[in-house]
Amino acid sequence: MRLNLFKRIIFFVLPLLLVTSTAQSGSIFSANGLGEVVFTADARLRGMGGVGLALTEGMSGSLVNPALLGGLKWAGITCSFRPEALYVRDAVQENVLTTVRAHNFALYIPLGKGLALAIDLRQVRDFKFQLYEETSVFGNAYTKSVIGTGGTSLASISVARTFGSSLYIGIRTGHVFGKTTKSWSGDFSDTSYRDSRTTFNSEHTGTQASLGIAFKLSRQFSVGAILTPAQEVEQKEVQVSSFTPTTTELSILTYPKTIGLGFTYRPNPKFMTELDVTATTWSDFKIDEKPEPNFTDVIRVAAGCEFVARKKGSSAFLRRVPLRLGYALEPWYQKTAGDKKIYAHFVTIGFGLPFGQFGARLDASLELGLRGDASSVGAEEKIVRGTFSLWGFEPWFQRRK
Repeated sequence: MRLNLFKRIIFFVLPLLLVTSTAQSGSIFSANGLGEVVFTADARLRGMGGVGLALTEGMSGSLVNPALLGGLKWAGITCSFRPEALYVRDAVQENVLTTVRAHNFALYIPLGKGLALAIDLRQVRDFKFQLYEETSVFGNAYTKSVIGTGGTSLASISVARTFGSSLYIGIRTGHVFGKTTKSWSGDFSDTSYRDSRTTFNSEHTGTQASLGIAFKLSRQFSVGAILTPAQEVEQKEVQVSSFTPTTTELSILTYPKTIGLGFTYRPNPKFMTELDVTATTWSDFKIDEKPEPNFTDVIRVAAGCEFVARKKGSSAFLRRVPLRLGYALEPWYQKTAGDKKIYAHFVTIGFGLPFGQFGARLDASLELGLRGDASSVGAEEKIVRGTFSLWGFEPWFQRRK
C-alpha cells in the first residue's frame, strides 16, 4: 500500500523546515579559525558511537560511507537535527552554551540494477566561540573580547552500485562553501582612549570527493573503507580595523586526507556490533603551502552495537524497536600552546521508532562527552548532545504489478 499524502508531506517538507530554522554553535577549542569538525552521522549511528563504515545491513541516512548507498531499494529522504549543551570551564570562569543545529539533509533515489543516487547537504565544520578578559594597559582598565561565528557546509552528490550481493562501491563529490567571522575588540573605561575593533570576514569555497567500498565477507561479517583525498579550498579574507585601511587577502588552504576502516559482526538477526577507525592527517594542513606547527594527526575510534528484541515483548511494535549503545574517542586536531593534545570521550545510547510499511523510522540518540581537561590543557567541556533523525521511504520508483 502506498503512503498517503500526509505522510509524504511530513517526509519531504518537515526536514526542509528543520534545516532552515536551526542555529549554529561549536567548541571553545575552535578559536583557531577552522572550528569543530562535525561528524555527520544520523541519530542511528550516533547512538552506536558514530560507526557506519561497514553497515551493509539496514541502510542509514548519514552517508558516512557512500558505497552503502548501493543497497538502497526505495526512494527516501532523511533529516537530522541536534540539540546540544556545553558546560564549559577553564581556570577563570564557567559557562553553559546551548544550541540546536541541523547537520544532515539528503534525498535518495534508486536507479535500478543495484545503482542508486543521493543528493545531500551537510555541515562539515562549525565555528563559534566567545572569549572575554578584563585587563589594563598603562593603568587604564579595558575589556578585551574575541568572538567567532560561522562554519562550512558541503553540498554533494553520491553515486553507488552493488556488484552481485557482496560488493558495494560508491563515490561522493561536492562543493564546499562557508563563511566565518572573527573579531577582536578592546573597550577602554577611560573615554579619552580610542576603543579598538578588528574584524576578519572569511569566505571559503572548494571541492571535496570521497571514495567508499564495502564487502560482505559472509552472512556474519562485513568490512568497509573510505578515502577522502587532500583538498584545496580558496579563502578570501577581508580585514576591517579601527586603525588601518581595509585589506583583502586571498589564500589557498590545503585540507588533510582521511582514511577510515570499519568492521561489522552480526551473529544473528537480533544483534549487530561494529568497530570503526578513522585517521586524518591534520599535520598536512597548509595555508599557502605553509604548515601549521600546532596541528597534529588524529585517529578517531568508535565502537557500538544494536539489539532488536524480535522474539519477546508485549506487542509486535516493541519487538521492532532497536536499542543501541556506543563509545567514541575523538582527538582534537590542534595541540595547546603547551604542546599538549586534546581528547574527547563520548558514551552514547539510542533507540528507533519504526513506522510505516517500508522501513520509515524516527531515530533518537543521547551522547555524554568530555573534551579537554582544565588541569592539564587549561579548559574542558562537558557535552550533552541529542540527535533526532527522520528517515522515510516510498517505493515511487518501483514498478507495481
